[in-house]
Amino acid sequence: MNLISFAPDHLKELPNYAHQESLVNLDDGKFFVGDHAFSVLKGNRIIGCIGLAPCNQYRAVAWAVFPHNGKNNDFVTCHMASRWLMRNNPFRRLESYVDPRSERAMRWIKLLGFEIEIAYIPFFYPDGGGTSVWSYYPVNHNA
Repeated sequence: MNLISFAPDHLKELPNYAHQESLVNLDDGKFFVGDHAFSVLKGNRIIGCIGLAPCNQYRAVAWAVFPHNGKNNDFVTCHMASRWLMRNNPFRRLESYVDPRSERAMRWIKLLGFEIEIAYIPFFYPDGGGTSVWSYYPVNHNA
């Protein structure tokens, strides 16, 4: 597994976003850029993008973008990278907004250890879709 700093152009290498289009198009991906944003490489191919968007010194929004039809072993690599990022960050609270229409995303957020806080907020995304809100409190934070 290799991680490189995320750049918005990396999203172009991930086709078929599956309910993530409005998120990906948000400010052309510039929202995701930061110290805690990475693209996951396998060889020299980008297989996913992950990151934490800081809200303040204690809280960040966890995000991830993967191709809808990605390979299972690529997903495992991205999962391991996400777990590493969750263990190695300065924040005390991570939250994530998950489209409840995506069963895969709902399963994965639970697998990562997030707990649901709000089951549904309508009209959350720019396309009018709703979201569920999940939170995670790192045990061994560096703060």
